[in-house]
Amino acid sequence: MPYDYPAKSLDIQARLMMLGLRPNHLLLMGAFITAYGLFETTLERALWTLSERSIEGGRPFTETMNTEAQFKMLGGGSSKLSAKCNAILQVAAHAAEVRIPVNVTTDSGNVTGNSGERDRWVGVARFNFMPSCFFG
Repeated sequence: MPYDYPAKSLDIQARLMMLGLRPNHLLLMGAFITAYGLFETTLERALWTLSERSIEGGRPFTETMNTEAQFKMLGGGSSKLSAKCNAILQVAAHAAEVRIPVNVTTDSGNVTGNSGERDRWVGVARFNFMPSCFFG
């Protein structure tokens, strides 16, 4: 007999509802997990690019790094990047590390941060630069 995916799905949904997890809660959790996954993937690719190491044919070096080391490496930037790009990387790494509210724009040349509230993310990071900033 083939596996009954619809019945199993309904069973799982019923168990989640018994735990108090309604569909709107699950949507929010799914959105957060997706956003974090995109953040982590983008962070790893940025670190690979900054290190200029080939990851082809082996496990990427970032798999053994903890988040603190990843943010430190991101903040370190690269001598091949402009001062503006390195400033953005430094502010972004610091914001991710201590969760400060931050507003970063490169179209006006402003890099600002406010470390008044460290217990939760309340700001926005806006990166208005072209990828050529990193690759060109």
